[in-house]
Amino acid sequence: NSIPGIPEITEFLMILAVFPAFAFINFHEGQIRIDIFFSKFPLWGRNILNTIASLLTTLIFALMTYQLYHRGVDKFSGNEMSWVLHIQLGYFVWIASLGCALMALVCLVQFLRALNRSLSDGKIVWLVVSLLLVLLLVCIPVFVLAPLDDTPVALGILGMGLLFTLIFFGFPI
Repeated sequence: NSIPGIPEITEFLMILAVFPAFAFINFHEGQIRIDIFFSKFPLWGRNILNTIASLLTTLIFALMTYQLYHRGVDKFSGNEMSWVLHIQLGYFVWIASLGCALMALVCLVQFLRALNRSLSDGKIVWLVVSLLLVLLLVCIPVFVLAPLDDTPVALGILGMGLLFTLIFFGFPI
């Protein structure tokens, strides 16, 4: 029983408010971190975890940018419009893609800074081993388990498991 078009305008304004804010908040380090395990590590260990979290965040937002850009292309090629106001949806998907691209750039800068701190700690072996372990832990669910049962529920459980693991080790929210 709302005014026609108001829910659509609200959704479009949310895209304009949320996605560009990702980069701004992360640039000013205003995100939330749960440090249940993170605070227990020595400084060099926290630096390595920051490096890994920054790398994973960069990769996730780069992937989101890529997917959203192509989703926007699909919306334009299919001439998809909003139901009530008949506004082209591709523009808003591209705005979301731009926000994710900015976030990926901010995360890339943070990754390079964290990598520099990790390398200056002199624990290069631990850094390499940690990065390889994370790569292995990310690849096993994605390439081994997911194809076996790629139902949305199985993929959702894998994603939530990875998300909670990352959050408890200091991944920014």
